[in-house]
Amino acid sequence: MTLPKDDTAWPPASAHSQKLAEWSAWYSGDPDQLGGFYGPITGPNTRPAQFAGGVVGRLARWFWGVPTAAGEQRSKLHVPLAADICGTSADLLYSEPVKLTSTDKTTAGVLADLQEQGLDARLHEGAEVSAALGGEYLRTVWDKDVSPLPWTEVAHPDGALPRFRNGRLVEVTLWSELAHQTDGVVHRLLERHEAGVIEYALYAGTGTNLGKRVPLAEHPDSEFAALLVNADGLQPTGLSRIAVAYAPNMLPNRLHRHSPEGRSDLQGVEPFLDALDEAYSSWWRDIRHGKARIHVPASLLDTNGPGTPGGMDLDREVYVPMEGVLAKVTDGSLPIHVQQFAIRVDAHLQTCQDWTKTIIESAGYSTGSLSDDGGAKTATEVRSEERRSYMTRGKKARYQTQALRHHLAVQLEVAAQLGQRVKPDDFQVEFPDGVQESALSIAQTAQALRLAQAASVSTVVKMVHPEWEQPAVDAEVGKILAEETGALVPVPNDAGF
Repeated sequence: MTLPKDDTAWPPASAHSQKLAEWSAWYSGDPDQLGGFYGPITGPNTRPAQFAGGVVGRLARWFWGVPTAAGEQRSKLHVPLAADICGTSADLLYSEPVKLTSTDKTTAGVLADLQEQGLDARLHEGAEVSAALGGEYLRTVWDKDVSPLPWTEVAHPDGALPRFRNGRLVEVTLWSELAHQTDGVVHRLLERHEAGVIEYALYAGTGTNLGKRVPLAEHPDSEFAALLVNADGLQPTGLSRIAVAYAPNMLPNRLHRHSPEGRSDLQGVEPFLDALDEAYSSWWRDIRHGKARIHVPASLLDTNGPGTPGGMDLDREVYVPMEGVLAKVTDGSLPIHVQQFAIRVDAHLQTCQDWTKTIIESAGYSTGSLSDDGGAKTATEVRSEERRSYMTRGKKARYQTQALRHHLAVQLEVAAQLGQRVKPDDFQVEFPDGVQESALSIAQTAQALRLAQAASVSTVVKMVHPEWEQPAVDAEVGKILAEETGALVPVPNDAGF
């Protein structure tokens, strides 16, 4: 793969890029993005695209593809369930720090330092993006003037052009639009990564065209790269691996079965997400229309002076008729009609609940993972009730582990180049179980084991304090035996000493 030629249409269009744009719109939770994706309005009251065939016609006929009539305010509601699903996926994987261990003390210390400087936060961020867009790219960045260790950045799939070989990432071009644009010129920085080298290029174009390649020093946000590259625009990294790791969200990709790029949690549930928004919008329409309306003849309206329309304060509870009006009513009643429509609460509630459940389960989760009934539960109860979510978590963790091993090995290689005496391949990645027992539950279990003489004091201390090192455990065992059993108290001799 080489960098794109000048004046290339950008971003590159493909069937996969269209799905990325659709998932991004749902993940954003922005009604403007949803309305923009499913089709802009072509006229004040018309929508020719709704009568078209193919993809264009199908998208235009969705709820978010229907235009708002001229003169009316948009009354569509959006339920951010897609974003909640993606956030829940990340929480299941990285609500607790991942456990990184090494038999080498220096390597273990560097891994701990990487976590302290934000590794786990970046992993959580990437996992949420991955759930939304089907995957994530973990990019290793280093600058000894900023930090003595490398750090992690997350690149999104809609800003990457990858090349895979036998299912493994061998090359990827990452791109981003730079800030400080002027005179309609859009600057984009492209980074092409492969094993041992990074190529940088700056392009000046438009919103839809990559434009011409220009010197890296031309833009303040790409000046750093001008100091890194050689005469050919390349930065030799000295790494045995590509400095970017790819983690698919889930495989296989059901839309593109032979693609190594992962599928989104939102894949296949887009129609239900659209229908759920329509159901909630219908419910909101009932609420708006259910407000009491008072219909009165024009003669009862308050006048605002000659040549101006009349009006009535709809929040006024008592209306006092003007003199002369009663004389025009022959049957003794005022020509006022009160109208209030029924609000179909139960029907809408049942529909929204059923569709919400369908969406969550189709995405691979249990409804309990996205709700909180407020009751205290043990870890066993949580796993039983949320079995579907933890099955999905387990599958995702395997893809994450593979990518994380590559990513951390790269970071350790960079750390070695920066002077750290580490072993880049001597480490293990372990995900926690994802459910934390309450302190009361752990204490009750520990008490039961001790009463049944089924566990030693050391085992019980480790159960209550799994994060402690062995010296701290031994010290606590000594205190317990001294205070409660007297086992470490010296036995007096016959003389009382």
